[in-house]
Amino acid sequence: MKECIDNCRECERICLETIPYCLSKGVNFHYPLSGSQQQNCAAMCNVSARFMISRSRLHVRTCAVCREVCEACAEDCEGLMGADDECMRSCAEACRMCATTCADMATRRP
Repeated sequence: MKECIDNCRECERICLETIPYCLSKGVNFHYPLSGSQQQNCAAMCNVSARFMISRSRLHVRTCAVCREVCEACAEDCEGLMGADDECMRSCAEACRMCATTCADMATRRP
């Protein structure tokens, strides 16, 4: 559980750091990845971490949703700027790592 909490916190941090970067690159607010995808991902990571920290039995549900949100964010990060963009690649990697551990936690009971 600790690994998943750590991954959620790291993904939250990186997603929040990526938002201003996207905006500085002139990403259109009508494009799916204008920072809103990272905001949603960061928020879901925060919620999942809090549910695990509190040992809520519902963490399996928040982790399942977090996995889905993280995977969507990773796909958008990879698609928007391409693999050559270090910031977007870091965001995608953090999202994928979080998605992997959340998928595992979604099958566990506290």
